[in-house]
Amino acid sequence: MKKRSFVLGGGVGALLVALSLAGCSKDAGPGVATAAPSASTPASASPGASGSGTAGAAGPARGDQGKEVGSVGTGESPGGSAVVQGSAAPEPKTPPAEGSAGPATPSPAPSFAAGPYKDGDVLAVMPPNCTGRGYLNVGALTADLDPASLRGAIAKLAVAENSAGGDAEKITKLLEDGFKVLADGGVDIAKLREVAACVAEKNRDMVIAAGADLSAAKDPLATLSKALVALKGRGKEKPIVERGGIRFIDMGDPIAQPAANVIAFLEDDDALPLLKGGGAAGFAEAQKHLVFVDVKEDVDEHVSLSVDAAGSDLDFRLRMLPDGRQGRAFKDKPDEALREVNAVVAQIAGRLAGTSLAPVGDAMKRVKLSVEQGELVAALMLPKGDLATLIKAVAGAKLEDFAKAMGEGGGPGRKYEEPSSPKPR
Repeated sequence: MKKRSFVLGGGVGALLVALSLAGCSKDAGPGVATAAPSASTPASASPGASGSGTAGAAGPARGDQGKEVGSVGTGESPGGSAVVQGSAAPEPKTPPAEGSAGPATPSPAPSFAAGPYKDGDVLAVMPPNCTGRGYLNVGALTADLDPASLRGAIAKLAVAENSAGGDAEKITKLLEDGFKVLADGGVDIAKLREVAACVAEKNRDMVIAAGADLSAAKDPLATLSKALVALKGRGKEKPIVERGGIRFIDMGDPIAQPAANVIAFLEDDDALPLLKGGGAAGFAEAQKHLVFVDVKEDVDEHVSLSVDAAGSDLDFRLRMLPDGRQGRAFKDKPDEALREVNAVVAQIAGRLAGTSLAPVGDAMKRVKLSVEQGELVAALMLPKGDLATLIKAVAGAKLEDFAKAMGEGGGPGRKYEEPSSPKPR
């Protein structure tokens, strides 16, 4: 059975990972979608994630002698969610009953024209049977945020994740090139509205779909294909083909457009039939929240996360039971396990004190942790105005401060060189 982890993290980190993965997965394509550095903290997820992710977009394809190319991205579907992240062990798969049989045919032009995005458009393509669901109402969550700050935060998280070894200048330039291609093609990450994710009951396939106003884009998939090349700095555009009535970029982890304003990220093209829809009703509870994640792997591993508007605040609630030793500790030695978690949070917050990411550390200090019925519970009431502060802090943060947060500052093989400020379009 495939192993999944749907952990976005606690408190503010959960939100930043979700935003970065959602934004990068749509704008940069899969690969840079492994953006947020904090995505790998709670769940090694990316997007990315990634997400991180959490949390993030060069992608390999079947061309080039079947080898994956590019170091900026791997072509893997963002693990996160932008919202939801996971890693899977290989296993035999049962072929889908419909939609994937037969060869794909070239699809040079889109089969529909995009109009204004409508709430719930992204849910209309989701499959009905999911063992786990994730949802992010980006439009409501970021309504009062400066789009430039949001783009900047996404870009900085992507650079921080991919710039180990002194490659920050190169990665920043590639990101700028990729953002320019997207802007020129009418794809604007600031117009991202909703993200939904599902681990399908059958075959455990991951589906992540991003809903955005793509009305200004003549051909979103063609633009994304060009952006993938720009983000790698080399290679050829991957072909756009059609199978079962769905257009997609023919690459290792396909990027599909199942509806006018929806871009979907898949693990392989066998999952295309999952985009036939019928699963909107399963997201009825999710739509009541700004952020919602609900995954139960089995009795010994599950996680739920919600973010809701509460007057002038954002109410974060995370409840999780990890697997393995840590999960057993929450059940058998809750006080000791809680002390360990509090110590880790305090340590990370302490590293951020006095840095460009100090606002993030301050928010972490306000997270209230407890153990209830053998599960870790994290709660945070964050003033809505503080969200803008956090986004701006991330957008303007120094790269070495991300390394400090992870305890990697100055460590061998982890050299960061601060580049000129990213200029996402």
